[in-house]
Amino acid sequence: MPTNNQLVGAAGVHFVAAALNYHDLHAAPTIRNVPGVDLIVSDRQGLKSAAIQMKTAKWASRPALKSDSKGLDRYEWDNHFVENHSPSLFYAFVDLKHFEELPVVFLIPSEIVSTYYTESGRKREDWPRPRFHVNEEFLEPFRNNYRGLIDFLTQ
Repeated sequence: MPTNNQLVGAAGVHFVAAALNYHDLHAAPTIRNVPGVDLIVSDRQGLKSAAIQMKTAKWASRPALKSDSKGLDRYEWDNHFVENHSPSLFYAFVDLKHFEELPVVFLIPSEIVSTYYTESGRKREDWPRPRFHVNEEFLEPFRNNYRGLIDFLTQ
């Protein structure tokens, strides 16, 4: 059966919204198929908010490349080229793992994602199909770690 990318994306949005609600935050999905923000999140009182752009894959984990000298596995998501960032913008990269186990969420501040692209030395026109593909070592501090967003919203 062919993949419906809109439903895969919706699964990621709702999974992350549920996790954020569990962490005592308000999380509301935005209107689907609108570019940009997929979730608006606020502290319990609604005094401070953040935006989350979602990237969801049915299975994002990839085996290590032979060219990787460390032999580290990697993850990959289709993504748009990120040049700008904001302290109130986060990216949630979700690996649904075909729901054979619990999905994994990598919640990363937009500045770190933007730096990834700018340090690659490639320009937007060089990447007709940009992908965020990074090794496990890079992603590990963000694995199911909501602390950065919680701290942003509560300080």
